[in-house]
Amino acid sequence: RLGVQRLDVVDDMAMTRAGAVALAAHRERNGCVRSEIVLVPAIALFPRTLRAPGATIGGFDGARLVHATFGRRSCSRSVPRIVITDVRGRTRVIRRVSAAPNGIAFDGRHVVYALPLRPASTPSPQVVYRQRVG
Repeated sequence: RLGVQRLDVVDDMAMTRAGAVALAAHRERNGCVRSEIVLVPAIALFPRTLRAPGATIGGFDGARLVHATFGRRSCSRSVPRIVITDVRGRTRVIRRVSAAPNGIAFDGRHVVYALPLRPASTPSPQVVYRQRVG
């Protein structure tokens, strides 16, 4: 049992071989729902909230976490993107996207994600991207 408090909704999670856990979760603050990444280290007893909004976790290699986010600049406006965040909370945008990815994976060296060819409400073929992360 992990002692993570004040999470309204857990959207996704990943775990390293050492037992560290990363959670993508929603919290309501001041009437606005914001997504966050919560990191629970393998040994430490207390979770840490990273300053990185996250909706879907692609993978967690212990030092770096790749995730898709709908980084909210305000309660009503969001910017979809795929980012890499280290355990200290430093975030680097890998790619800005026009729609939410339909799948994302990270093996420590490469990130793979699927995006619709046409960002619309109509069905669209998917394009799969593989990108090396340095």
